[in-house]
Amino acid sequence: LLTFARGGEPVKKVVSPRHLVDEALSFVLHGSNVKGVVEMPDSIHAFEVDEGQISQVFQNIIINATQAMPGGGKLTITGQNDELYAMNPLSLPAGPYIRLTFSDQGCGISEEDLERIFDPYFTTKSMGSGLGLASVHSIVKKQGGHVGVHSQLGLGTTFEVWLPASTGKVVE
Repeated sequence: LLTFARGGEPVKKVVSPRHLVDEALSFVLHGSNVKGVVEMPDSIHAFEVDEGQISQVFQNIIINATQAMPGGGKLTITGQNDELYAMNPLSLPAGPYIRLTFSDQGCGISEEDLERIFDPYFTTKSMGSGLGLASVHSIVKKQGGHVGVHSQLGLGTTFEVWLPASTGKVVE
């Protein structure tokens, strides 16, 4: 929240996407009736990010997915190496990226709400603050990436997070 409000610069280090995803899933889904499935090849690149901020991004997306499936369900997180070329539709610099996809089987998001979900203080929840997805958007952008969303009412929601890949080695 402070990063979002102050616009603090990320403190980056080379980390494993698999490690951060597993950690976020374990933390958020503990005691939940939502099943987390991770599909990520061993060959996935590392990325150089602020570990705490990206953990917050993953946790916020996972929390929203669990809240969209109060009766339980499956959250599938896939990761893959990708290459973006100049003039790509995401308006990101060309280069290697990691694309992480978070797909739930929840209630979905209406078209009108999809246009506003990253706006600060916009929420459809009675107990929500509207800062979770606004923080997600702000953090991912500061890390040099992109976040997008696709949803259908009654069928679920998919968030795609694109972050620049790193050639550095993960420090355990």
